[in-house]
Amino acid sequence: MKSKFVSNYLYNLVYQVLVLIVPLITTPYVSRVLGPQAIGEYGFTSGIVSYFGIVAASGTSGYAQREIAFKQKDKYEYSKIFYEILCFRLISTILVTFAYIIFVFFITKHYRDLYIIQFLSVLSWALDISWLFQGMEDFRVVTIRNSIVKILSTILIFSLVKSKGDLGIYTVILSGSILVGNLTAWPQLRKYLERVKVSELNIKRHISGIMMLFAAVVAVQLYTVLDQTMLGVLSNTVEVGYYVQAQKIIKLALTIISSMALILLPRIAVLNSEHDVDGMNHYFHISIDYLFILALPMMVGCSFCANNLVPVFFGKDFMPVIPLLQLLSVLFVVLGAGQLNGSLLTAINMQKWDTLAVSTGAVVNFTLNSFLIRKYASLGAVIASILAESTVTTIEIVILSKSFDVRYAVKSFLHYLKPTVIMLVALFAVSKISTSNFISLILELTTAVITYLICLIIMKDKLLFDVLKKFHIVKE
Repeated sequence: MKSKFVSNYLYNLVYQVLVLIVPLITTPYVSRVLGPQAIGEYGFTSGIVSYFGIVAASGTSGYAQREIAFKQKDKYEYSKIFYEILCFRLISTILVTFAYIIFVFFITKHYRDLYIIQFLSVLSWALDISWLFQGMEDFRVVTIRNSIVKILSTILIFSLVKSKGDLGIYTVILSGSILVGNLTAWPQLRKYLERVKVSELNIKRHISGIMMLFAAVVAVQLYTVLDQTMLGVLSNTVEVGYYVQAQKIIKLALTIISSMALILLPRIAVLNSEHDVDGMNHYFHISIDYLFILALPMMVGCSFCANNLVPVFFGKDFMPVIPLLQLLSVLFVVLGAGQLNGSLLTAINMQKWDTLAVSTGAVVNFTLNSFLIRKYASLGAVIASILAESTVTTIEIVILSKSFDVRYAVKSFLHYLKPTVIMLVALFAVSKISTSNFISLILELTTAVITYLICLIIMKDKLLFDVLKKFHIVKE
């Protein structure tokens, strides 16, 4: 079972690395071609569209992943769960479609073309069945088809997006690629499911569980996407563009950390159903070490390198992003921990407490945004996000302390803080070399990675050596 967990992690890690690399290639190009205004318009409209998307999905992904994990040894039972949740999604999507049509054609007057194009995103969420494969702990299918679609969309961006007037084309590529990616998973269903009589389906039995998670998803959406909406309303779309680009760096790097949260949920769910407390704490310790071995150097490195990273990555039109990125870098630790905590609470069937935590965060975020955005624009939204995420993570830690050995987190934090501090000293030293932004960035990143890895090797870090053994780089 441990080997299955590791292989799932490696499959997911491969895709998350691809998710990280592709924007590293496309974002500098798109930022310079479209500019802050167009980037802001896309960010503002995609934020609005995502509100409809979460209603279409209705919090079913996490719930379905957990429920299928519980029944993964009973093919007929998990097939029933799949069809019941799929029917629920289709019904909610139909209702959302009517609401979306009313919004686009009778309520909003701005960006109508972009909203029409982004209806593809709403459909893509409705047709997403990746939760089946994740619940079955088979990440190979999701990884392969998502990787292919990601590569094709990258080729299309470079081929078709040539000027500021191509924002519509850019939107079609991003929204359409997600839809196509989700559709490609459907032919795989025959391998996993068996026929179920329609008369035996009972959608009602899932409603309370789905709604509990749906409340959490809505709350998360309020304090992650509401920033973009409030910035667009209380300030302007240029400020949205700055904020979106700063958040993009954080979210890109966080995909590597979130890959652990994704595979942790079904594994912990199975162990919880078997009342295996030792097994649950074993994987909890692994996830905590994984969080800090990545999040601490990411936080320090991103904050330190921002002065060179922003002009190289986004161009000189996005220089106001620098202070935003330096502040947001703390989210590598805070949000990374929050994602792991949320997965753990869902896995052990305590999602109501996760809903409480994220709902509190949503209230904090909305309240602070109302005051800070008016005065500080995108900087105010950043401050509100940090305080909201910190609130959520703190509440989740308190709740998890009753089920997991959270004291281990302190030990792990201090363990990985030492090489991070040494890495920071090395960064200060190399920053004294005066050269271009690009060369300075390469020097800083190279120095940070090499210094950190050397420190881990000298410390004989167990997590690093376990990975090296898996790839046969070092002997067992």
